[in-house]
Amino acid sequence: MTVYDRLKSEEFRLTQEFISQMLGVRHADVSKAPTTLSQAGMITYHRGQINI
Repeated sequence: MTVYDRLKSEEFRLTQEFISQMLGVRHADVSKAPTTLSQAGMITYHRGQINI
């Protein structure tokens, strides 16, 4: 939640590619997380736009 704390916003413009580079993991691994979080009702995600 560090990004949320800094931006004071519920909208983030982060691509899966950028997140994978920041974390040093494969893009395919990052693509699983938004799906899981979206299904749980925690976020909405569409093409680099994440809303919590």
